[in-house]
Amino acid sequence: MPNCPHCQHPHLVPATCGQTETASCPHCGQKLSSPADATPPEPHSPLGERPQKLNLQAFGVPEGADSGAAAVDDTLASLRSSAPPLPPTVPPVLREELTRPQPLPPVRGNTLVWKLACLWLIVLLIGQLAYQQREWLLAHPDLEPWVRLGCDWAGCSLSPAIDPEALHLISREVHSHPTRPDALMVTGQLKNRADFPQPWPILEVVLMDPMGQPVAARRLSSAHYLLQPAQGLMPPGQPADIRLELEDPAPEAVSYQFRLLTQ
Repeated sequence: MPNCPHCQHPHLVPATCGQTETASCPHCGQKLSSPADATPPEPHSPLGERPQKLNLQAFGVPEGADSGAAAVDDTLASLRSSAPPLPPTVPPVLREELTRPQPLPPVRGNTLVWKLACLWLIVLLIGQLAYQQREWLLAHPDLEPWVRLGCDWAGCSLSPAIDPEALHLISREVHSHPTRPDALMVTGQLKNRADFPQPWPILEVVLMDPMGQPVAARRLSSAHYLLQPAQGLMPPGQPADIRLELEDPAPEAVSYQFRLLTQ
């Protein structure tokens, strides 16, 4: 249905209207031409202007390229990734710093290798410090089992374990020497009740007068009090016979005392 060229109102042109005949618009009363002379109105733009064709060359799309949605999306993505130009008011020094190419991020594999290498170096440093201070660490009861376990694995040497509370004189006697009238003989048995071997202790013998004051004392190593020579460390659970000779301090000594001292 054509529109009136004057008021743009739609109307019907009679079929009998020829090229020389005219009809009037029922809305505005103006004369109308034949259907062949009527021209369709231009599409009305909401902004009052005729829409223009999108110039894809302005967005970097070459002429003759595909103008579909995929090409437009790729162009917009490339525009978003590019940095906007700096304003002319930026100082040259700052402009140079901002436009300087940024270094590429490190490769994930290389970063992991460096982290593992640093971790291994830290472990080696801790192990070296523990090895140099192993005797100091061994003196702490809470750390002793871990230090011995680590040295067993690494093959390092440690001082033998010592438990003075596990050393006991299960029997002892002091009597006159059978062949020397001016000497005393001490006999007895020494036992290690720990579950591990430990160094032979030092045996201290103290003779005291009736007032409890010491009148004579002597400290002896295992080479001087064992009946049989020692073979390495003191084994656990096996009594060892002891015998030693002491000079008789005369009638002043009426009692005696034994003590086991660790080396």
